[in-house]
Amino acid sequence: MEAPEREVALNHLLWDYQGVERRPILGTYTIETLIEHLVSEWVPYFECHKCGRADYCKHVVWNTVNPHRSTDIRCGIAVTAISNFVNCTFSLLHEVDAERKQKWLDGAYHLAMFVHKSELQIGNLLDQGVLDFWEDHVPRLFGQLPRLREHLDGIAGNFRELPPFAATEKVLFVEGWTEKKRPGTDSARAA
Repeated sequence: MEAPEREVALNHLLWDYQGVERRPILGTYTIETLIEHLVSEWVPYFECHKCGRADYCKHVVWNTVNPHRSTDIRCGIAVTAISNFVNCTFSLLHEVDAERKQKWLDGAYHLAMFVHKSELQIGNLLDQGVLDFWEDHVPRLFGQLPRLREHLDGIAGNFRELPPFAATEKVLFVEGWTEKKRPGTDSARAA
């Protein structure tokens, strides 16, 4: 059995955080260096106390001088999502051609943006101070939610070109017992 390849050569393009400009990503990357590069491109620094989820997010680093403020960090939710994605799918980059590597990178961008921007949006919708600030214009805040769909479409459009991401059958998630029988038994399984 061969050891998995630990490095991948990339000569591709990355979207910038705003999704306006593409920048080259050139060189040989390990899982760790690719995560570091993607995080530095796609996850801006942010003061977590400005997020409506700060009170219960495990990634917040509170300021020791002023406990009402947080340290300026990259969003831990977005960093974790990028890290998990790269760790779980890095091996695919050894199996696909250059065009599909670009699809992987573009899909990773949309995944990172969806996770980061939806976290910020949900945080805003949970923060009464933010809602009060918007006053009579608060419907505009809610009106920004459909823009997240662009990133979901970007994820789907790019990942459909990568066979391991393709759904081979429909999946229905239910609570409680499923109707599907467990192999080798006559009973259903708990969901």
